[in-house]
Amino acid sequence: MTIPVINNHFKITVLVLFATSHIFVHAINDPYTILGVKNIATTQEIRRAYKQLAKEWHPDKIHNDGASENFITIKLAYELLSDTDRRLLFDRHGITDEDSHYLQKKYDYSGYNRFSIDRDEDTFGKRFVIDQNIVLYHKLSVTSNYFEKNILSSGAKKVHLVMFYNDWCFKCTRIVSAFKKIIDELEPLGINFATVNAVHEESTFRKTGAVQVPQLVLILEGRFFLYREHTFTLKKIVDFIRKKLPLNIFQHIENDNLNDFLGGWMDNRVRALAFEPRNLIRLRYLLTAFEFHDRIAFGFVNMNNGRSNNIIDLFKVNTSLDTVLIFNEDSKSYTASVCMAEIPTQTLIDVVSANQFLVLPRLSSQAIFESVCPTEWSRPRKRLCVILITENNRRHDVARVALRDIALKSNYSLERVRFAYMFKDLETVEQKFAHIQFLTKAQPIYQ
Repeated sequence: MTIPVINNHFKITVLVLFATSHIFVHAINDPYTILGVKNIATTQEIRRAYKQLAKEWHPDKIHNDGASENFITIKLAYELLSDTDRRLLFDRHGITDEDSHYLQKKYDYSGYNRFSIDRDEDTFGKRFVIDQNIVLYHKLSVTSNYFEKNILSSGAKKVHLVMFYNDWCFKCTRIVSAFKKIIDELEPLGINFATVNAVHEESTFRKTGAVQVPQLVLILEGRFFLYREHTFTLKKIVDFIRKKLPLNIFQHIENDNLNDFLGGWMDNRVRALAFEPRNLIRLRYLLTAFEFHDRIAFGFVNMNNGRSNNIIDLFKVNTSLDTVLIFNEDSKSYTASVCMAEIPTQTLIDVVSANQFLVLPRLSSQAIFESVCPTEWSRPRKRLCVILITENNRRHDVARVALRDIALKSNYSLERVRFAYMFKDLETVEQKFAHIQFLTKAQPIYQ
């Protein structure tokens, strides 16, 4: 593939990157890489990735010597990550062997039933019962290693609520029912829950600033926020989360600032508008905006305040339903939409994930580069990534506009060809190319 010279005053450099396909024979070096998911992927995300790859690499569809081996490797990777115990072992110790002796050394929690149903007397002679449901804490318990590697991961754009407890904490058992209710309500919205035994993992307990148990800690981008309320209710927890989320993840959009918002995509972010027939933004939209903040700018349109009627008419939005519209470089029409009385979180995530990059995104970080031009071994067909090396000045706007026009008119699907550009300001083109070539085994084409 070649890109024509835009004009004779400067040179355009285009790289075509071929994502190569490597064959793995039954060895699971990194199951996350094999399935093409992150180490913070949910069970549903892992299952979807496996189903897609299994279809693509099924030996009945691909008739070559490597198809069967790749199919088996994909299956083994899925089996590992779908097994909670084996996945934890891999995350903590890098162990992939199903027969590993580590699997036989599970921590014995039988002693945690020491309270059982026996009735004891406190110092005042009053009898009480310790709730057996403290086992919920044990099921969600993670180690310091897992806490550091996954929950505090610099790339984790998720919201975590972590409960610190210990086995002899009477108050911990008193709130377990309320804690379970909060999990049941908030986990489907995208909140991630875990528990940490403050005695077994004392360093993690102290690191968060906690001084007593039970202690609920909200974790956002590696920062700790302690829940200090005396009452443990769903409403108070939701209010607590809302107040701690960054204020800039959602911009309020009305008739007078719509054009500025939709036309601001030069910040390298897609635009999304969330229409709601209520004054308060749903928590699920806030959480989604937080997770994708680096790639998508979210705007909130309150359909009740009377200052957004022009927007509603322009996009013919149903005022009785929640609607999310996603815009790319064209502010006149949206590229994706979903409209429901109550949009499920997973549906929202799926739509946003599929539309999180501009037609011509700028490779402004390593994370964006790896997302736009992934080095996936597990694809049966090679995918191309066309990258324009340019400068951050108006003289090169012509080149970027031309490549954007080519991308918009391209008949190739995003699964086959991706277009992108990067600035050479911070590094020389040679340095950038050497880094890209190392990651992707790319071959350059100079025009």
